Amino acid sequence: MEATPTEATSQPPPSAPPSEPPKEPQAQPNGAAPEGNSSTPDWRLSLAGEDTKSIELLSRYKEPGDFLKAHTELRQKLSERPSVARLDDDATPEQIAEYRQALGVSEVSEDADASAYMDAIGVAMPEGYEASELESALVQDFAKQAYDRGYDPRFAKEAVSWFFENQAANQEAVNTQAHELAETWKSELRSELGREYDPTVTVASSFLKQSLPDEAAQSALLNSMHPDGGRLGDHPAFIKMMASAGMNSGLGDSIEANSMESGGKSLRDQQHEIESLRTSDPGKYNDQQTQARLDKIIELRLSRGEIDEMGNERKRR
Repeated sequence: MEATPTEATSQPPPSAPPSEPPKEPQAQPNGAAPEGNSSTPDWRLSLAGEDTKSIELLSRYKEPGDFLKAHTELRQKLSERPSVARLDDDATPEQIAEYRQALGVSEVSEDADASAYMDAIGVAMPEGYEASELESALVQDFAKQAYDRGYDPRFAKEAVSWFFENQAANQEAVNTQAHELAETWKSELRSELGREYDPTVTVASSFLKQSLPDEAAQSALLNSMHPDGGRLGDHPAFIKMMASAGMNSGLGDSIEANSMESGGKSLRDQQHEIESLRTSDPGKYNDQQTQARLDKIIELRLSRGEIDEMGNERKRR
């Protein structure tokens, strides 16, 4: 049975397939423009440039507003992170103890030694640095003060490091100046004394060793600093003073006698050898230098008690 024209037109036409919602543009990891929107610059690419990691990160956000909101929330959270509060000037011991605990500083008992405070604060002597007793005491006192007052260990370490760096630099400068002054003083004294320079220095050194047998005490005296910046032991005035005292105590004669005997002959043998020239070689015996040497030998033997004032040999005990 054929449908009438009225029936054919009464049926609704088939509906068109539903259209899909437009896709959100996606930024490409390789820096290309988002698919489907190649003609419009993407805000993600404007911010990230060619940084692929930043492009991937920004791809999580659909709109610039989403990214700004997330960034603002992150800043807010960071600003709310707990931090160690500063101590008041009038903080109680209990508050200081709590503050130390917040800094991660371990507790130290009241009867602990100085090293315990250094360990707790985290300060130490520089490796290879020979600290003096004074420097060691200063660092130990500082470590205890840092602990008692609740200093941040980081700042305490920096302070100790700065102290020793400056100490090393200052000591190097002192040593350089002392060396330069020692050379200058030595040159001046040698010019002044001439041939007497070496004997003078020898007498001064011998007198100091005789008067001050303790080597540590000798070193402390010689290395003490002169107001000019050099070491006392290098100063010409000190050397001449020690030499003068040594001469007055008879050390000069003793040293000169030892020097004259360095050839292996005693003063007695040398005297007899010169006196024998009176008959064997009168000319040499009467020579001015020979007579001066004989006079010196007799003088030295008198100072040593080997002969009396008449030139007679004393009996050896």
